[in-house]
Amino acid sequence: MSEPRVVFVDSDNYTLSTVSGMLQEQPWGCALFDNAAEALEYLQHNAVELIASGFSLPQDGGLELLRQSEACSPDTIRVALAADSDRDQLLEAIGSGVVQRYITKPCSEIELISVVRQSVELYLLRCRYAELAQSLAHDLRLPLQSIGAAVLLANVQLRDDDPRYGELKRYLETILASASDVQKIIGAVESWVISAGEAYSAAGPGAARAD
Repeated sequence: MSEPRVVFVDSDNYTLSTVSGMLQEQPWGCALFDNAAEALEYLQHNAVELIASGFSLPQDGGLELLRQSEACSPDTIRVALAADSDRDQLLEAIGSGVVQRYITKPCSEIELISVVRQSVELYLLRCRYAELAQSLAHDLRLPLQSIGAAVLLANVQLRDDDPRYGELKRYLETILASASDVQKIIGAVESWVISAGEAYSAAGPGAARAD
């Protein structure tokens, strides 16, 4: 697996320079932008684990960038770079679910590294849970499809003049109903596995909460 990619966007070059210096020795490929357009262009052509943006950006602003990043790269973890004056926008971003984490400005190295590390771990965990859910569903649905095909074949071969026709018909219907119930359980388990990965986002320092 290639190294994780994190993107930071801010109109303040000092903030970008500070972030770059703090992450220089960390195992994350870091891309820096001072405007939303270039950041979105990068996001559309690269797998990105995290995008962190300040709110004061030219044109549409950081909040709109984070919303657009959600549309074009939904699995990417979105982080707000928030100064004291950004409180209202930060609360809006948290309340609407646009961001999962935030970092206060000016950036603290401990907070920055901690939030980036947690966000990358969350992204990778989400991917892993999604893979597990897909694998589980695939492995369980194949036998169910075979059961369904076998029951349909048995139905075709049943003869109306067979003295046990009614009894055998009920058995086959019970098998099909049970297979349908198992199919529903598989779907529920698949959804639970994915949501379990999502639940991780609520834990740890820097998690976005509208307290």
